[in-house]
Amino acid sequence: HHHGTAMQRQRYQIASKPLNPSQDRSVDVLCTSTAEDKVRIRYPTDQHNCKLQVWEIFVAVAILIMHPPGEDIDTHMEQFLKFPSFKRKHPETILRRFTRRPEFEREDSEFVQFLAHFLRKKFEKSFNPAGLVRYCTQGIVDPAAGVAVGMPRSFVMADHVFDFLTDAPGIYAGQYSDMLRVFSMAGFPVQDVTEVLRREKDGLDLNAEDTAA
Repeated sequence: HHHGTAMQRQRYQIASKPLNPSQDRSVDVLCTSTAEDKVRIRYPTDQHNCKLQVWEIFVAVAILIMHPPGEDIDTHMEQFLKFPSFKRKHPETILRRFTRRPEFEREDSEFVQFLAHFLRKKFEKSFNPAGLVRYCTQGIVDPAAGVAVGMPRSFVMADHVFDFLTDAPGIYAGQYSDMLRVFSMAGFPVQDVTEVLRREKDGLDLNAEDTAA
């Protein structure tokens, strides 16, 4: 019943980390973290704490839109999209449990193969699928692979992902609707994770159907 839902929603509290003013949280739009050939992407790891790369924002959004619909993602996205203080804190963008999905864990999965192809076309760089798997399941959330050690990329990227999802003017303009369309046309069951705010605006309880039934 929907009262239970509201209670559940209150129980989850999005994690955040205070901003370090000296922390570079801009994004490398040229994707310069590459091998010497300047083509093969060098993924962030605990051995390589590179600046945030613009492709990482696209991967984070792919992880979010691929999440199965339901309370877990809705509650998180509602708090993320309404986060009050991006100027002072970074909310967590990708929860570790969001990365534990079979389609992110195998380099031969259709999703990983398609994501590598999508990124290659967009950035004209080569994305090794095995590296992409490690990034999706570890690098994005691992504090040791952070922009600085202890500053996980999942937190540092928050304002970029927010701009991407809300279609802010600038480098991310139009990218979100395009990505939903492209992944959907390729047959992936993506969902628009910003819908949670619209449903709320329309005064629809998420479980209105159940209540009506």
